[in-house]
Amino acid sequence: MPNLLGFSIGAMAVVLAFPTTSVFKIITENGREDSYYLDLVAKFVHFVLVQVSALVFALFATASSFFLFSYFALLGLFYAAGTGVMTAIALFEVAIFYNASQAHDDD
Repeated sequence: MPNLLGFSIGAMAVVLAFPTTSVFKIITENGREDSYYLDLVAKFVHFVLVQVSALVFALFATASSFFLFSYFALLGLFYAAGTGVMTAIALFEVAIFYNASQAHDDD
């Protein structure tokens, strides 16, 4: 989980570096408050927070023998894996937007 957390923060930094590309104009939707860009960043923030909470529960589960901490740690791990899949799908959608913007630049 710590390696995944570091990778997630790195990927989020790449997403935040989008302002230099033409796809940024598409996904920001002219600065709308509910733009796809803000939705994507919110998904990354959620993913990072879920991973941090899963790590904290895992540390508590390791430090104590209370069964409930182990249960929440495992639940957090599964939830983090699920949010990882959903965040990957969101990044794939950005790739689709970028691909479509490149097709329109040729026209």
